[in-house]
Amino acid sequence: MDRYAEIASGSSRLVDLVYVAGILVWALALIALLRFGRSHAKDPEVRAALEDELTQANRARAFSFGYWAMLVMAAALFGASFYLTFSPQEVAHLMVLTAVAAPLLRFAFLERD
Repeated sequence: MDRYAEIASGSSRLVDLVYVAGILVWALALIALLRFGRSHAKDPEVRAALEDELTQANRARAFSFGYWAMLVMAAALFGASFYLTFSPQEVAHLMVLTAVAAPLLRFAFLERD
């Protein structure tokens, strides 16, 4: 939000404009993916092939791994807070990053075979 405020005030750098343009392109791509990316899900045979028992089990294991990874991150941040100072934004960023990245990577690892 700071970058948007800088651009709105007129004191922007080129890097700020590129940053905001990148966010807008990413948001539009995400909307397009969510809107048009599930066309394969209409075919029952394709849906059955993508949602087999192994995939469901791997997804459950990945979510469980993500939960435990978040707990480990929270414990690590708590322990480190005795020696370092963290802003609430940094803690939230690290927790969300862990909550998203850990299950995604674990699911990709489990599905690689």
